[in-house]
Amino acid sequence: REHARPETDVRCKLQELLPGGLGTGGIISFEGTFNSCFDLMLGDDNFHVSGNGVSGQILLVAVRGPEYILLNTHGSGWEHEEPHNGPAFIEGGKFQMDLKFLRDEELGIELVIEVAGKPVVKRFISEFVVNAFKKINIRPGNFRNCAGTLSTFTRIEYLGRR
Repeated sequence: REHARPETDVRCKLQELLPGGLGTGGIISFEGTFNSCFDLMLGDDNFHVSGNGVSGQILLVAVRGPEYILLNTHGSGWEHEEPHNGPAFIEGGKFQMDLKFLRDEELGIELVIEVAGKPVVKRFISEFVVNAFKKINIRPGNFRNCAGTLSTFTRIEYLGRR
């Protein structure tokens, strides 16, 4: 289903946020209020989401509820879904979520997603894919049970190599 551009769609402000080369490490930090599910996507220059699906190198963090987060990457198809089942967000509550891209010389880039300082999902991603990320898109989730007030984001920041 199509959505108007809600305040969660912060694409314009973020086009220049990711400098490329994220494969050397870095943190993308988000703060806001969790009200309902949302999809957080990182993508390359070909990144677009349309009725025909998704193209380009994509990372999807699908927050499908306060206790269910799904992490996926797009290659030849959606594969290796790694859900987190357990406490993460509080409905109506403020949150901080960090996507930490940690470089490992042997294994590539480890993505650690932390909510309120606690790791909830970890995954290794190819350095090639991570280096392609240039854009961020946040949109309301279209999963069943996603309704009500939209989640809002008050701060989105690239914290560089840490």
